[in-house]
Amino acid sequence: MDLKKIVLPVDFSPAAREALNMAVSLGRTFGSRIYVMHVVHLPFLSHLNKKTEHDARQEAFAYGNARVEDFVGARLEGMDYV
Repeated sequence: MDLKKIVLPVDFSPAAREALNMAVSLGRTFGSRIYVMHVVHLPFLSHLNKKTEHDARQEAFAYGNARVEDFVGARLEGMDYV
């Protein structure tokens, strides 16, 4: 088996934490690149915060990146991930 890419969708739940652990284990075994993904529904954010779509997109991107970095922490240290 050759796993070059692993896509890891995260919602920051305990189940996502377990998926992260599995992705790390597989990634280390096969030398895979891990793609960590979190999705935000932007129209909801722009209505909630009364911001322009551009502002909502920028805020969601920054927030999502920070949450993903906190979520993966040192688990992906030394691995190839995006």
